[in-house]
Amino acid sequence: MSDEGKDYEYKPRKTVPMPEQSFRLGDGKISGYLSVSLGVLSVLGVLCYRYPSYLTTAELRASYDADVLQQVLMWGMFASLIFALLTFILGKRRRMGAIGVLFIAAAYALGGYTIETGPVEHSPLAFGLDWLILAFVDRCLVMVPLYLLGTTKEALDLYVAFAAFQAVYVHANVGIPLGPLKYFIATPQYHHWPSDYGTTKQLPRTWVGQLLYPFR
Repeated sequence: MSDEGKDYEYKPRKTVPMPEQSFRLGDGKISGYLSVSLGVLSVLGVLCYRYPSYLTTAELRASYDADVLQQVLMWGMFASLIFALLTFILGKRRRMGAIGVLFIAAAYALGGYTIETGPVEHSPLAFGLDWLILAFVDRCLVMVPLYLLGTTKEALDLYVAFAAFQAVYVHANVGIPLGPLKYFIATPQYHHWPSDYGTTKQLPRTWVGQLLYPFR
């Protein structure tokens, strides 16, 4: 093995400050991003209510109350307008506030939170937009407060590493019991791979059989 570069001394890493990229209270950036984000989610949510057969999944619809989420949609739209107004009051990032208002106006034009809910006609193909919205909101409820509270980079890295491992593990087709821990975190028990997953034909029930099935 060559000793070339063995005595090389690495210079300390310098982090260039970027104050224009940071989030500070009072500059309108936080309220502007919140207004736009809630506006986009509101439009997507309204589309899910208007075209549930094509944009939502039957399995996920069975696990949530559409009327309750419609109330969440209403408060989300109100919050987007409030954050937009705050952006205008602060006098900064007004463009972002205006964009948030435009998204909410589009959501109202599509029917807003007053679209009637009821039985959904079955569709052989669905986009799963409701899953994407709920997954995004779930991540934001975790990551945004951590960021705003000034959590250290090491703590965020630790959480991301654990979340990445848990996301893979929870979908693994294993049957290792975790006892009472299953009541606090999601485990593979709730994500076992069914034998008829993703097809109308019966699939092999063993892991090796499922692995080799595409090559038959």
